[in-house]
Amino acid sequence: LKRGWKLSPRAILYELRRRMAVFLDEHSNGSVRSVLKGIVLGDRGELDYDLRTVFSESGLAHILSASGLHVGVIALFVVGVVYLVTAPLPNIFLRISRRKLAAIVSIPAMLVYCFLVGARIPAVRATILGMVFAIAILADRRWNSVNSLVLTALMILLLFPLSIYTVSFHLSFAAVLGILLTVPYWMIRFNGGTSYIMERRVEPTTRIPTDWVQRQLTTGIRSLAALIFTTMAATLAVSPFLLRWFHFLPVYSLPANLTAGLLLSIALPLALFSALIGAFSPTMGKVVLYPAEFLIETMIHIAKFFSNLPGSATVFPTPNDLEFYIAIILVFVLLWILRKPFRGRKVPIFIVITGLIFCLFIIPWLRSDNHTFKVAFLNVGKGDACLIVPPGHRGLLIDAGWKGFNFDSGQSIVLPYLNYEGVCSLDGMIMGGMQSVIKKIHTKILWWNPVQIQSAFLTQLFKRAQLDGTSILKADRKCSQVRFGSVILTFLNKPNGLNPSETCSKVVNNASVICRLDYGNVSFLFTGDIETAAEQELLSSGLLQGATVLKVPHHGCKNGSSLPFLQAVKPRIAVISSGYSKLGKCPDRKVLQQLVSIADHVYWTGRDGAVMIETDGETLHVHSARAKSATIQCATTKELNGNLLE
Repeated sequence: LKRGWKLSPRAILYELRRRMAVFLDEHSNGSVRSVLKGIVLGDRGELDYDLRTVFSESGLAHILSASGLHVGVIALFVVGVVYLVTAPLPNIFLRISRRKLAAIVSIPAMLVYCFLVGARIPAVRATILGMVFAIAILADRRWNSVNSLVLTALMILLLFPLSIYTVSFHLSFAAVLGILLTVPYWMIRFNGGTSYIMERRVEPTTRIPTDWVQRQLTTGIRSLAALIFTTMAATLAVSPFLLRWFHFLPVYSLPANLTAGLLLSIALPLALFSALIGAFSPTMGKVVLYPAEFLIETMIHIAKFFSNLPGSATVFPTPNDLEFYIAIILVFVLLWILRKPFRGRKVPIFIVITGLIFCLFIIPWLRSDNHTFKVAFLNVGKGDACLIVPPGHRGLLIDAGWKGFNFDSGQSIVLPYLNYEGVCSLDGMIMGGMQSVIKKIHTKILWWNPVQIQSAFLTQLFKRAQLDGTSILKADRKCSQVRFGSVILTFLNKPNGLNPSETCSKVVNNASVICRLDYGNVSFLFTGDIETAAEQELLSSGLLQGATVLKVPHHGCKNGSSLPFLQAVKPRIAVISSGYSKLGKCPDRKVLQQLVSIADHVYWTGRDGAVMIETDGETLHVHSARAKSATIQCATTKELNGNLLE
């Protein structure tokens, strides 16, 4: 940019965008600023996780990103301005019609906004469609909606071939296709035969009211009906994609869009206009920004209201590939039938809806009803995150990784995985960095070994747990065994007698919860972050037995996983939960060598990805993202302990 021509279109657009961003940074703040920058500049970097979640659960996620809705609002605003400005100049229409003039002006407006927000796929799709429509008006040609949509898809794929794999591409075109297939026909029936349906104008069969008030009322009712039909058609068209990629359906999408969508149609032009003026005159821009901020704040409150309603975002098990593709076909068959829902089509409609319910809800739910013991070691960097699902139970979560200033593995990795598995609640959690998880996933019991009682993190965690009705229990070797059907959970760590002042890392690590799970001939030993001192204490207690699977202590660091401890456990499978780093740090080279010499298989999440283990109590099946799968026939506990004695 420094060496290029300052008056080139790219340089001008870049400088304009920079000035607009500076204006919004200086004269707006908080969540309102993050939404403003998202819809005006396509910059969603300041949108926090909670705000994104609120808009997603209320069915308003599309409002936060510059998409087809926003391009349509800009085009509509420009058309309105043209009509308003030319109203006192009737002589201009002797040379060019008002519709053609509006079409000419709307093309550069849509192009500038599209590039201003970063030329995202939904914005590109809407801009191309808008330009096709405008060119059709200028050329006095009919606009064929499906042809135009296919042309747009081909143009985007020629420019960005890999966009066919993006969720944005799928949602964008599915929503528009659903709208184009149904809404014009629904409006014809609603208006009694009067509607402008894309390719042709249908002759009216009902008399248009002559009274001004009655005309405005009729127009308002028709507009509201069009908005309702559009939201219904789009929601139905994208429902398989929402379940596939986001694992839930926004229940209150229709009323939320009826309110927030109308506010956006006013707020976006005001915000864009204020940012454009503010780029050159901040004082004048600030005056226009006030009403835009008020409308955005109202939209946020609307999103929070619908998000907090019961069942706003019910999590469902994810459909597999076959169920997903069948559901897509059924959805568009249903939309095609609903174009003209005559009495003779009631049976086909019932059959298609029943098939959809089975493909999207019943079959995935039955498939997720596990009959085997499953354990997933998730890749959360240098941290632990294990989901344990006993047969016929909801599951047990051990830790949820770590939370830093810029990254929270609980919300970014663990929660999406739980949603993918259709987990709405858990039987229990064992203490760790799970503050983000406990906000969204209800659990019956929270186990912990008391340490750092005065920690602000623990205070917030326990407060949230108590509000959710979660029982908070101590976990140590004095506790009774816990049964999840045929799975037995035993705590092996000693009771913690630490004072609140004893909070150094070594003391806290050695106070980790140690637990063992037994299922048939298979046993799992979870050791948390214990170091050599806790390992020696566990050895001297006489409670340590051999285990089939060992979660390696303290991520394989050199201050843990001592040779006597590993020889006592003698695992068939060892799993190191640690991010990929230069060998010799974490896991330690010596520890890794010891594990390889003792265990049959050693998995490292940072190297091999998430490790999934499934067993029926006799045979163990291990899968990971980047390592070879393994199947192990497990010895009985008696045989295992006999071999250890030998």
